[in-house]
Amino acid sequence: MENEEKAPTVIEQIEAIRNTDEFKTLVTNRAKEYIGGELKTVYSAFDSVVKDTLGLDKPTDTKSTDWIKQNLSKISEAQKELDVLKGKGTDNEAQNKLWNDKFNKLKGELATKDQELKNVSQKGFENNVSSQLDNFLVGKSFKPTYSNEDVQLLVNAKKAKIISNTKTLDNGKVAVFNASEDKFYLDTLGEPLTPVQVAELEFSAMFHTKTPGGDTPQGEIKATTKGDVIAVDMNKIKSKQDFFNEFKELIAPKGLVSHEEKYLKIQRATMEHYKINALPLS
Repeated sequence: MENEEKAPTVIEQIEAIRNTDEFKTLVTNRAKEYIGGELKTVYSAFDSVVKDTLGLDKPTDTKSTDWIKQNLSKISEAQKELDVLKGKGTDNEAQNKLWNDKFNKLKGELATKDQELKNVSQKGFENNVSSQLDNFLVGKSFKPTYSNEDVQLLVNAKKAKIISNTKTLDNGKVAVFNASEDKFYLDTLGEPLTPVQVAELEFSAMFHTKTPGGDTPQGEIKATTKGDVIAVDMNKIKSKQDFFNEFKELIAPKGLVSHEEKYLKIQRATMEHYKINALPLS
């Protein structure tokens, strides 16, 4: 049995397909689905602003942005009417105060809702960057000089640093700000580096580089660890995409999100248990 060929590990299988067009397409499609869901949440929040503040329901055939503009126009008209009353020097102080109170209240409520919408949008943006970094770290091996605790602390700290410094520029490009040098990370052509490219720079010193034909050194720390295995009805699973869809539904009751370490540990362990990497992508 000693001469029996050793089956490739899950990590080796991932490494074998990670640069294929099919794998890239799968990752891209999943990212589009995630971003689409976040945008839907943001637009729903826009509609709630109008409903909660003005008591109006958005018509189904009207875009959220157009609907907001219409109602902001009403506020503008109210301000103009108030200015006209003030310009005429009206003596009706009670009416004047009523208009002022109404306008200030509406203005304050809209400011609060606007901040809530910004928070929702920012959270979705950060989650997307976090997901990109998690995908980058899959299958990476760390030098044995780092303990498990050190790896976890360093990975979390470096991820948080990259996520908090990732910005969307005026031209729509995503860039990472280098606070220590007070400028963005740029390539030799002056183009901004992506969060994953910055991660390659930040994490490179921690990674173990295998020698050609060599095995993982004893004591080396893997980026993946085994977690609980979720029972999956394999009669429903014909491809990796089927598995990802089914796994997402099965793990939902646990209240975990896809970028959390616990979620990823359970997903990896389940994939290894059922040999999901042996299935076609879709």
